[in-house]
Amino acid sequence: MKTYVLKRLIISVPLLLTMSFIVFLAIKLSPGDWFQQYERSPREDQRIIERQKREIGYYKPVTVQYLYWLRGLCFDVKTKCERAYIADFEERIVEEKYRPGGTLEPRLNQRGDHGYYAELTFSGAPDEHYQLNRFNNPRRVEEGPWHEWPTQRFDRLELDLENLGAAPMRITATLLSGPPDAAPVEVAVTETFGPRRTSTLGTIAKHVCVLAIIFAVIGTVVTVFSGAFSWKGLLVAGSIIAVAAALYAVLTVATSYNRTLTIGLDELAARGADLGHVRGLRIASKDAGTVLFDNVRLKQRTRPRLFGWPNFGYSFATKQPVFERLWPRMVNTLKLSFFAILLTWFVALPIGIYCAVHQYSIGDSIFAFFSFIGMSIPNFFFSLLLLYAVSLTFELPAGHALHGLFPIGGLTSENFAELSTIGKILDQAWHLVLPVCMTVMAGLAGLQRQMRGNLLEELRQLYVTTARAKGLPEHKVIYKHAVRNAINPMVTYLGYLLTALISSSALVEIIFAYPGVGKVMLEAVLNKDLYVVMGSMMLGGTLLLIGNVIADILLAVVDPRIRYD
Repeated sequence: MKTYVLKRLIISVPLLLTMSFIVFLAIKLSPGDWFQQYERSPREDQRIIERQKREIGYYKPVTVQYLYWLRGLCFDVKTKCERAYIADFEERIVEEKYRPGGTLEPRLNQRGDHGYYAELTFSGAPDEHYQLNRFNNPRRVEEGPWHEWPTQRFDRLELDLENLGAAPMRITATLLSGPPDAAPVEVAVTETFGPRRTSTLGTIAKHVCVLAIIFAVIGTVVTVFSGAFSWKGLLVAGSIIAVAAALYAVLTVATSYNRTLTIGLDELAARGADLGHVRGLRIASKDAGTVLFDNVRLKQRTRPRLFGWPNFGYSFATKQPVFERLWPRMVNTLKLSFFAILLTWFVALPIGIYCAVHQYSIGDSIFAFFSFIGMSIPNFFFSLLLLYAVSLTFELPAGHALHGLFPIGGLTSENFAELSTIGKILDQAWHLVLPVCMTVMAGLAGLQRQMRGNLLEELRQLYVTTARAKGLPEHKVIYKHAVRNAINPMVTYLGYLLTALISSSALVEIIFAYPGVGKVMLEAVLNKDLYVVMGSMMLGGTLLLIGNVIADILLAVVDPRIRYD
């Protein structure tokens, strides 16, 4: 059993990734996206929109965009410190005071990913330079004036510079600081930049090496758990991984070049720079050539972390991590689904058994009548009727026993924080009554009719006739033999029931103002909030796979004939 469960979990990983890619592709190919409603608005800073697009690979192929999102699917490992951008060239509409200005005028060019950079050309004259007389902040969420660089938050300054020529260039970056009414203090840092080395063939070869390692690992795992393990195959897979890793390392070293000038803030302060009154930045070179100048950023004093929760990206609407946005609501939806499944099964199975044992009786006819009504009338109509009936209780006198019998929205009361632990549990249970009742009514009719049909089919089997002929009591014939076989399809259906309830919970959550994930997912689909949709899909797909594994385990429990060894 343990081996089977482990196999199912391993096989579910590529299945889940395939499902996520199909959903991602469908969303990207559909017309419209989140950015279109803002990119033509004069009130929005287009530099922020363009930077967000570049961060998610908006202008890259769909497969590359999917890989950008997939990076956060693993645990949110931070191998690099966060950076705060303080100057860039994202748009041609940047005001003149933000543009570099000095003895030379730079040319703003557009990158392949629709970002912009400044192209600095030097002829070799000793006094040629470009100067940023003011930094701009393309992110509104970052705090602090542009000219104050607190060493408590940041530890170094980074400049994105690339040598576009064929020969090395010595580039000097000079920081200008000091009060406006005094002469600026100049602190210069010089570094040699080698020519840029890029190769499309090398990039393709590195991707092929990564794919070879991934397929070798997957093939090894599948071989081990499929029972076809051999030391020869393991040796071949290990050789492929080793060769691919070595080739990737060689290609990385061969195509690497210096593209960042890093200056420590402590070093600048020690050399006399006034980091509380930054006045500008000067880029100069005595060597002839062309330099690509892209971004200026401060690096925060935060250490990388090796563990964290999965991060599905950031919501375009709320700017918060998708996992932090979805998980609390997913917990609420799981509460609703758990109690709904529990109550549905405890009610539907006994009714189905009763209707099968007492076929065509008055009770069977009554339950059939209400089942047909339940399956014919839309669920939202039932929800509105239930909501209307409960709202009538609020019109009763305040001292009436039925006044405000159940709340008609939310999951907690206004004084929830002041309640005790038992009080909080009872308060949430009180708010769950109406959503759970509505969800139970939606699945009760079909489930009890299915149980009735399965049991009727089993009661006509020869083994039931044989058991009765041997003189077994009727309750043993029904509950020990027939019901155990009739419940097998129901257990299989249980694996899909959890995901079905979550996907259909949006209607209940909207009507009863329940803070669940269904409503958030519906809003994300309508607004094209891509990462929220993908995060919801991944959580739902994971629950579906876990539900199927649980159903398989329960099948082996209720039916001794089923073995997974």
